[in-house]
Amino acid sequence: MISSVISASSDYMFGVEQDFRGKGKLTGLTPESMGNVYKLIKKIIFSRRLKAPITVFGAFTYKCNLKCSHCYQKAGPPLKDEMTTEEALNIIEDLARSGASNLSISGGEVFLRDDAFDLVEYAASLKLRTLVVSNGYSVTEDAVRTLKKCGLDYMAISIDSMNPEVHDAFRGRSGSLEHAVNAVRHTVETGIVSSVRATAMKFNYNTIPEIFEWCIRNDVDEFVLFQGVKVGRATDIAGQLISHREFIRMGCILKEYEKKIKNLRVYIPRAGIPYIICSLPHGFSSDSYMPFSLSGLILTNSCLAGYNVLLLPNGCIAPCSYFPHPVENLKEKSIKEAFQNPLLVAMRERDFKGICGTCQDKLECGGCRAKAYIHFGDPLHSDPDCPKVRGQDCRT
Repeated sequence: MISSVISASSDYMFGVEQDFRGKGKLTGLTPESMGNVYKLIKKIIFSRRLKAPITVFGAFTYKCNLKCSHCYQKAGPPLKDEMTTEEALNIIEDLARSGASNLSISGGEVFLRDDAFDLVEYAASLKLRTLVVSNGYSVTEDAVRTLKKCGLDYMAISIDSMNPEVHDAFRGRSGSLEHAVNAVRHTVETGIVSSVRATAMKFNYNTIPEIFEWCIRNDVDEFVLFQGVKVGRATDIAGQLISHREFIRMGCILKEYEKKIKNLRVYIPRAGIPYIICSLPHGFSSDSYMPFSLSGLILTNSCLAGYNVLLLPNGCIAPCSYFPHPVENLKEKSIKEAFQNPLLVAMRERDFKGICGTCQDKLECGGCRAKAYIHFGDPLHSDPDCPKVRGQDCRT
């Protein structure tokens, strides 16, 4: 129950370690009591005593069966030096031993690796909370059942429009929407925590609520809306990218649904953080989803680049998916050693320049480090999309 989680917190490293880290469940939570746990976890995260990442976003291959217009990786063909199965399993074991909480397994399209199920099963066996992010094209009913047996906790599928012509054109392959929708339904039916992810662009902006409503009707646990950022293949479609103000405006449109739908939470981000996490009613009725909902609260209100890392297909790590610039290689160093990289430490210490460097909210906010790099050429500079940088208070 929530009281036992809070009372256990006097023992440092969460006191909720078996719940927040690893395969335990946070039971007995309500939307109201989640705020107390959130404050506890946030305090511990920002204590600067973490010795390993909270979440590792693992892009285990750049090989992909689609050609999405906004892909930060320019995925398609695999890298020449992608991790072998042995190398990948060794890195996963190192992550688990280090105390990392969550491992997101993706690509490219991870199911184009012959060992995709082995990666999931091994991560789950080591008590990592295990996620898969997929475009859904290869996710059959049998595949989802196998993933359930492997111990998968969470599956995210991308849908950018409920119109097949629009979605398929954006994703670069006919039939993409049909496969994605079926993948979501199989995930829901199997009882794995389900998430749908969409990227808001000019071409689909007005239809985002349609995807959102479809998710609610179909018992999806979570909806995550991303802002397209000028990185990777998205640099070629800059004219389709929306401003951060438009992105937040859409978040406010989705938040209006809270007034008429019980147990729906839409978390509007600080500064220029480019994602909006929505905990849907079905998720709030699920103990299995609660740890992910808490993660959503934390992620939405803070840039955790440096607290989390991106694992690239060749074993290198980078600060985040929108800033995929390698800083260390886990084939050569343990994650505990690599986690002390000067740039990652500076991000965690909030050692920023400009307005972000003097902002009273910098610890809990952090701004978007990727946007700072894109705009200023320096990931430690100010977030150009923060309203404070634009001359407005970001809390108004």
